[in-house]
Amino acid sequence: MTSQTSATIRTATPGAVGFDCNTVLTTQTATAFRSAGFTFAIRYLSRNTPESAGDLSAPETAAILAAGLALMAVQHVQASGWTPSQSLGTQYGNAAVTNAKAAGLPAGTSVWLDLEGVSSAATATVIESYCNAWSAAVSGGGYRPGIYVGANCGVTSSQIEALDFQYFWKSGSSVPALSNPGYCMVQQIGSGYEVDGVAYDKDTVQAGVSPLPVWAVSTG
Repeated sequence: MTSQTSATIRTATPGAVGFDCNTVLTTQTATAFRSAGFTFAIRYLSRNTPESAGDLSAPETAAILAAGLALMAVQHVQASGWTPSQSLGTQYGNAAVTNAKAAGLPAGTSVWLDLEGVSSAATATVIESYCNAWSAAVSGGGYRPGIYVGANCGVTSSQIEALDFQYFWKSGSSVPALSNPGYCMVQQIGSGYEVDGVAYDKDTVQAGVSPLPVWAVSTG
């Protein structure tokens, strides 16, 4: 892998097509995705520190950026049925910041909270407190907090729109519709989505939705 690549941030391009994956990317696989027409990648951060071996690292960030892909990160969510709390939001948000910095993501990059699989016993108020605490921690750490809205998120459209986030990413599952500001990125889950042995989901930056997320790019 490339060991170091200088990075800066840019606002995402409307209509850009990228991918998210739970596999460490190498120079070879990142280049294969770029050659296949993808513009950006989204990789995972751990919920705890230090970063787990299978999640985003500084060498992987360098390899992705050197291949000509832009990069953002999303934090792993707990297994379905988990219970949120305000303190957990702060804990996980702080871990996201620490791991994003260790992975070499420049300040200002969009870092995403994965909200899905929440326990049916969790109230909307508790979920909102969790999300807002996570957002505050990530924002306070110098990154731009975004939220991935997945299945069984536990909150309604209006409750999602009232959260302390500017950037909303629609999962490939059935989720609440948003109108203000709307989803700036939409995921498509498909059977057989694979490049060079790496399974992925496709993500498209939406035109006509503002604000758009911010990704890291190489300055090399």
